[in-house]
Amino acid sequence: MEGNLPHGGYGGVSSAGGDAELERRVAFILANTAPIRPPHVPEIELLLASEAHELWLKTEDELEAIGLPPPFWAFAWAGGQGLARFVLDTPEIVRGRSVLDFATGSGLVAIAAAMAGARSVAAVDIDAYCAAAVVLNAARNGVAIEPVIHDLIGHDGGWEVVLAGDVFYEQPLAERLMPWLSALAGRGATVLVGDPGRAYLPKGALGPHGVLCGAGDARAGGCRGQEDECLADRLTPGPGGRQVAAQLGRWVMSFGGVSYLAILVAAVAAFAFGAAWYMGLSKPWIRAARLNPADIKPTAVPFIISFLALLVMGWVLAGVIGHLGEGQATLRNGLITGLLLWAGFTATTLTVNHRYQGFGWDLTLIDAGHWLGVALIMGGIIGWWG
Repeated sequence: MEGNLPHGGYGGVSSAGGDAELERRVAFILANTAPIRPPHVPEIELLLASEAHELWLKTEDELEAIGLPPPFWAFAWAGGQGLARFVLDTPEIVRGRSVLDFATGSGLVAIAAAMAGARSVAAVDIDAYCAAAVVLNAARNGVAIEPVIHDLIGHDGGWEVVLAGDVFYEQPLAERLMPWLSALAGRGATVLVGDPGRAYLPKGALGPHGVLCGAGDARAGGCRGQEDECLADRLTPGPGGRQVAAQLGRWVMSFGGVSYLAILVAAVAAFAFGAAWYMGLSKPWIRAARLNPADIKPTAVPFIISFLALLVMGWVLAGVIGHLGEGQATLRNGLITGLLLWAGFTATTLTVNHRYQGFGWDLTLIDAGHWLGVALIMGGIIGWWG
């Protein structure tokens, strides 16, 4: 690594330490970590601590005794994984833009930004070991990242995108961060925050949030070994200097990982399909249902109830699709899920009820055909949107 370790600055702020110190930290990291791919961002390989390394087991007092700050760089935290996943899945957020990864730790989010096509990426932290971790991890993933060791809160280097993962783990830091992040957003920067919902996360200020997943750690307010919900909120300028916009102009992902807007669109499309279906089959349906046309009085109530029922169906369908697992909300899976739910519940229920009620198979075929179309339309839209 000699001669290849950056020690410059960014935005007028210099990084700390020379090559010799950086080399010493590099050697320490190599001796106490192993290559690991975080579960929610397997595209990225990081040098992280595991149960096989003593670093994993050391308490904060033991770390202080050997002169080592808490090794946040040695773990892929919940918010960082969620934020990195979001950046990789929506590269247009950072593509061609200057990016600051605040409190970079291992450099996970910074690496994701570089891989997503950012014009430049600065990875900042106050722990000098993070600079060594960033150098090593960036090299493993074939990207160029500038490590910066400095407390940048209050500074503005003109970054177009600011990424902050797992930064709301203590109240004093949270109180310093929000005015700074809000000011950056107010002057036009895109600010993305990733966090598993820790106590000091100002959820009210951030507003609507996306659901991302990651593996956290109890020492940072998360929970190692299980999935956490991570917030990924986009702060943009607006009334009063700050507002929270939906990611990429879309409504928030908030149920089973599927957008409420997708549920609404699916319900509207299914309602329109139902109107067309029964308009085209009105006469045979009236005969099959044994209705007297003279007794049918136009009223809006059935239409309102139908639309509300479609919203509920869409919400449940979104939950089923979302629980297929991360990344499984697709057009194909949405169509298959809709078909299976129709075949298992709707078609069978109509068949049984109509037999007890004495109706003919013509009514069953008409109604079942309608609900098949609804299930496929809603499943397809929700899956595709996901």
